[in-house]
Amino acid sequence: YPPLKVDPSAFGKNIQRTMRLLATSTPEKRNTVRVLFYGQSITEQKWADAVAADLRKRFPHADLVIENRALGGFASQYLVKTAETDLYPFEPDLVVFHVYGAHDKYEDVVRRVRERTTAEVLQQTDHLTRPEDFTEETDPKKLPPKGEHWNAFMNHNWLPAVSKKYGTELCDQRALWKQYLTANKLEPKALLRDAVHLNAHGEFLMGECVKAYLRYDPKLGPSPAEEWVKTLAVGTDVKWGDGKLRVEFDGTRVDAICTPGARGSVPAAVTID
Repeated sequence: YPPLKVDPSAFGKNIQRTMRLLATSTPEKRNTVRVLFYGQSITEQKWADAVAADLRKRFPHADLVIENRALGGFASQYLVKTAETDLYPFEPDLVVFHVYGAHDKYEDVVRRVRERTTAEVLQQTDHLTRPEDFTEETDPKKLPPKGEHWNAFMNHNWLPAVSKKYGTELCDQRALWKQYLTANKLEPKALLRDAVHLNAHGEFLMGECVKAYLRYDPKLGPSPAEEWVKTLAVGTDVKWGDGKLRVEFDGTRVDAICTPGARGSVPAAVTID
């Protein structure tokens, strides 16, 4: 297939913690990185497997834990319920997320990711399915929630607003789709096997869109997530006193990890007051 020609230099700002962990993994220090693909039938397609394979190939020294828990037919008003067991307990470093459905329930999923995890999120906009999508309204001020142009509202108003509000990375594959189809003189149906699902060419393009954002670039600076997770070494950052370990923090969770080969006694349990 024709390659996707795009300048990715501005892509990936808000997923740099995940990408740093991948890029800095070595045979001696293998960082564990958990990636979750979440959505519905579009996310179930083979493009997600291609992205996962690409990550494993590019970062062979990272311990990648990748799962695809997408549920075909589950719009956001249903996915917001299944996320309680499928998404948040997985404790991902990165969520690759795409779903159709109610806009407010879509936001609920992203909001709860922020409330319950330290995951970075790569939100995907929708791909093109109709010729009229090329000329759709793109001014968010002209796209209210109850307007007649729902797809344009979601992609040019709601999804960017949610991304800005919660500090996610917005993979604007809708714009990339328009660029690719125009450059190669193709209609949207050339990349589809029905009204919405991707054929092999479409799977290739969606995979390339997502891969373009999954890049490590120190020039982008640290993502907000760098402040969400901290490792404190016992004996240097924190110390035992009277048989207790006191850790002051803002957050919802502390993990006590015993490093293999570490000397000294290990507590049978850790109590958080």
